[in-house]
Amino acid sequence: MFPVVDPPFYAITYDMLKHTSVEDVSCMRLLVTMGGLVTDDNARVLNDDMEPIPGLFAVGNVQGGRFVEDYPFTLSGASHAAALTYGYLTGKYLAEQA
Repeated sequence: MFPVVDPPFYAITYDMLKHTSVEDVSCMRLLVTMGGLVTDDNARVLNDDMEPIPGLFAVGNVQGGRFVEDYPFTLSGASHAAALTYGYLTGKYLAEQA
């Protein structure tokens, strides 16, 4: 663990008293990153010009674009499946580059 000392800092507020119903899907929004890092088909992280950043890959909950508007909490294993699939595809891509 290390302190976070350099701004900018970002945070969200979440009022648990307002979002207590299972029918209110907004209560599920904090389960995954709704934004995340923009990647290509090989999970290479893209810069602002949509060009790959050499040597930087993202899979799992840091990878953006998987859950654009809402998390499908009724679909068990969706996050794990995406992480496993992109982990495999990224490993395959890297092996082919060697």
